[in-house]
Order: sequence, then C-alpha cells, then structure tokens
Amino acid sequence: MVLPPIPSPAGLWRDLRGFLRARTRHELIFAGLSLSVPMFLVFAFMFDVETVVYKPPIVIFVKDWNKGRTLAEIKKQQAIDQPAERAARKEEAEFEAKKQKQFKDLQKALHL
Repeated sequence: MVLPPIPSPAGLWRDLRGFLRARTRHELIFAGLSLSVPMFLVFAFMFDVETVVYKPPIVIFVKDWNKGRTLAEIKKQQAIDQPAERAARKEEAEFEAKKQKQFKDLQKALHL
C-alpha cells in the first residue's frame, strides 16, 4: 500500500490560507462561531475539575434490644433516657429560638 507523501508545514499553511481566501465573510464568521462553542465546552470542563475527596460513611450505633423484653424493662429504660432526651429537645428549641431571633433582627435591619 502506497501512502501519499507527508506535506511540509509551509505547504499546509499555504493550503489553509487559500481555503480561507475562497470563503465569504459570513462563512468565516459562522465557522468561527461553530468552533468557539466546542472549544468553550472543552475549556469549561478542563478548568471545572474537582478532586473527589473520600468521605467515610457515617455510622450510627443504636442500642440492640432483645426480643423478650418486658414492659417493666422498657419503662425503666425510658425513665433513665427521658432526662437526656428532654435536655436535648430543650437545647434544640433554644438554638431554634436563637436563630429565629437573629433572622428577625436581620429583617429589621434590612427594613423588610
């Protein structure tokens, strides 16, 4: 199989200039626009690369209860857990009230 000879860079340049001279103005404008869209997309993806950082999974441990618990055991454990649960709810309500106050102050400051 015989391959055609490899052209020189000067010959390629002359061929490109001749091709571009044979085109009308609107053809060159649309050629430039049609080349700019894919080039923009390629550059956008090149510069928008983010490194994915490994995040370990969040593991939530729960207490394992046996199947044969009695109602008395359940109520006893609930009595033990209830003060901590109430404290957590109270803390969450205080946090929400504080955030709500901050937003109201911001709303007053912005005259909304």
